[in-house]
Amino acid sequence: MRAIFGLSVLLLLAACAGEKLAESPPAGVDLSGHWKLNMADSDDPQRIGSVLSSPPAANGPSGSGGGRHGRGGGGQGSSTASSPPFAGAALPLSAVSEVLQWPGRDLEIKQVGGVAAFTSDGVNRVYQPTDPGKRKGKHGTKKVVGWSGNSLIVEVEPDDDRPKFEEHYELTDDGKRLVQLILIKSGRMDGFAMSRVWDRQAP
Repeated sequence: MRAIFGLSVLLLLAACAGEKLAESPPAGVDLSGHWKLNMADSDDPQRIGSVLSSPPAANGPSGSGGGRHGRGGGGQGSSTASSPPFAGAALPLSAVSEVLQWPGRDLEIKQVGGVAAFTSDGVNRVYQPTDPGKRKGKHGTKKVVGWSGNSLIVEVEPDDDRPKFEEHYELTDDGKRLVQLILIKSGRMDGFAMSRVWDRQAP
């Protein structure tokens, strides 16, 4: 399962690179549902956040652990893809954790057309397709939302010390699982990716 996700993230990121996002997905693609996080098949955001926020080793690259698709690691977070070492100054733990820990273990999605409303841990976020650079959230954060094939893409570029990142949400072929791929795109962490998986719950 993890090897499949490792291959999937590489193929997905390659396919989406430089592609113009659409305002709606293909017919029949609907992320709506009640979802529970499958921790066994997901990267551990707390462990990854701690590793990425640690100062680099004196005689080697930082990021001795990381996501399933990141550099280094072991155990649950073993690497399946080669990424550049994350040397140099680390991002604050709070900044990394904010990106890697939402949505939480329980997720509700309501989708109408190309617009998807996510609710998790008491937080509501509406992802509505936008033109690049024309939508800003709090603190001047730029957010671009759209669809690439079956995937909902959320590109976030904060104007503070939080990392720039992308989120990709897509259903498995049988519709029973929702896969979130997170790609961090800030400086020395550029190219780091991790995956999280939710199982569909009965209505």
